[in-house]
Amino acid sequence: MPPFAGLLLYGSSLTAWFQKDDFAWLQLRDLLAQGKSIWWILFEPLAQGTVRTLSERLFFLSFYEFFGLHAFPYHLAGLLTFLIAVTLLQSVAEKLTGSRAAGFWSAMLWVVNAAVATPVAWISGMNEVMFAAFFLLDLWLLLRWLETGENRYFAAQCATFLLGFGVIELNAVYPAVALLVVWIRKRNQIWKVASLIPISAIFAMVHLLVAPVQGAGPYRMYFDPRIASTLITYINWALGTGWLRLVGLNSFALRIVLAVPIALGLLFFLLINRRDRTILLFPAIFLIVLAPLLPLRDHMEYEYLTVPVIGLAMWGGWAVAAGVRRIAIPLALVYFAVSIPIGHVLVTQYNTRSARLKNVFEAVQALHPTRMLIVKGAGQETFDDMLYHRALNLIGIREVYLDSTDPFHAGFSIDAESEKRAIDEGRAAILDISQMRR
Repeated sequence: MPPFAGLLLYGSSLTAWFQKDDFAWLQLRDLLAQGKSIWWILFEPLAQGTVRTLSERLFFLSFYEFFGLHAFPYHLAGLLTFLIAVTLLQSVAEKLTGSRAAGFWSAMLWVVNAAVATPVAWISGMNEVMFAAFFLLDLWLLLRWLETGENRYFAAQCATFLLGFGVIELNAVYPAVALLVVWIRKRNQIWKVASLIPISAIFAMVHLLVAPVQGAGPYRMYFDPRIASTLITYINWALGTGWLRLVGLNSFALRIVLAVPIALGLLFFLLINRRDRTILLFPAIFLIVLAPLLPLRDHMEYEYLTVPVIGLAMWGGWAVAAGVRRIAIPLALVYFAVSIPIGHVLVTQYNTRSARLKNVFEAVQALHPTRMLIVKGAGQETFDDMLYHRALNLIGIREVYLDSTDPFHAGFSIDAESEKRAIDEGRAAILDISQMRR
């Protein structure tokens, strides 16, 4: 049922096209043609110093080789990865709580959380979806090892943990979660799981050497008391209530009225089950995975909650399955009523925006410009989601300018005299986006 619910909620993402960072990653193959080595492409820090070999480099390189600019296979891979993660979550939650019902509800609560909508609907969000799958697979293998004592499961967990560093840097937090699981389940095995900590430490040191922390811009990290307010914002978002503006509800009072009872319900369930140490694991997962992102107060993104909310989903799923039903079920219904419409709006927005970009792209192809394209009436959305990322490089158009009457954008401006000369000489084609149907 949970994977089927995921398909119902996010299946429409299969019809979306490319946008934003997708275009930058699709151009990796061009770097090979320009003389960059495959090792440079796979391991050179790019995009704010990230090295996501599996989830970005290999994914886009291989899919572009086979499917080009047909977006359906890219989205299908992302959706299938998400459904695998949902299935793993259901099994992990059942193993941790000992309740099949808790596993079911945990998976359902994660599926409907609107934080997962963006990474499922946006191809470049694959790193978040793949991180969820690897994180849950690591936990599943760890729990199988604790259940059976068979070292093949521990070895497999170590292997998937190492592969996870090719997915996203946050993979480094997994040993902290694993230590907590073993402390709860089988403390005499902590020493074995602790062997994963040096691996994360070495990765962190190497990553800092090759991609130092940025001292300015949106990715600057702040270690000050405002981290607390960032955490509160993320908690509000995790409960769904922080993004009610997407469905036209801007009342701060309404957000408080809806968020506080859900939060208090979770705390109440924790307090009445405090003797079972397993309950501590779920808020810990949320905090441990989210912690490295809290200093990024100028770059807060909803999709960053994709994996942290797994902890809240298991917490809430156990509460619905084993808690006081007269309290848990109404709160769960409020959560569903808030989260599902927000997720639907996010997926629709990504579909609509990508469809507009595809129309622009196809209109450019129909013009058959040979060297230069001058774009009129682009608008901020088209510039930010397409032109800024040099998307037209993919069809060989490397000189793209905004019309001289459009707002100035560094690197995309052309003066009126140069524009007129290029047009008169037949070196430039003009596309007026403002005349296209939206």
